[in-house]
Amino acid sequence: EIWAVSRAIQSKASLLPAMPDLATCSQQEWDDVFPGLRRPSEAPMDLAPIRKYEAATRKARASQHMPGCCSIAILGDQALQVGAFGRADLEHDLPMRTDSIVRLYCLTKPMVATALMILVERGCCKLDDEVSQYLPEFRDVKVCARRTNLRATPEDQRARQKLTLRRLLTHSSGLGY
Repeated sequence: EIWAVSRAIQSKASLLPAMPDLATCSQQEWDDVFPGLRRPSEAPMDLAPIRKYEAATRKARASQHMPGCCSIAILGDQALQVGAFGRADLEHDLPMRTDSIVRLYCLTKPMVATALMILVERGCCKLDDEVSQYLPEFRDVKVCARRTNLRATPEDQRARQKLTLRRLLTHSSGLGY
């Protein structure tokens, strides 16, 4: 059943416009995918941190922690890094490429975190802002007195720490996900 779904997804993917392998594509193909974005080879800055990231990614791949991944790091109008690491298909020993088709699961949290960090970067909010500043329903957060409580009780206590955007992002807010 899963195999049939996988085949259906792959057959639908052939209807999409072809995505070039970004690591080896021509300048025209790059410009078609990313108009106005300069390639990593044009980066006018120290890329040592990016190289450390790539080394860590290769290490994770070598330890079998992850079969493969693709990444792109962008700062403003400059691509700093484009990479594909590991295997796209372990069974057939196919290398990961930037144009490999993969399934993506559970991306709500990373997408929300990315959107929030963009807002932080733009100065619209700070990580230590209280959640209640944006969602007033979280103004008087209480902590359950007993784990078995399904509803609020008189024994529930005020939270000792403020509920902040940072605590939500780091999953240390105490909220069940």
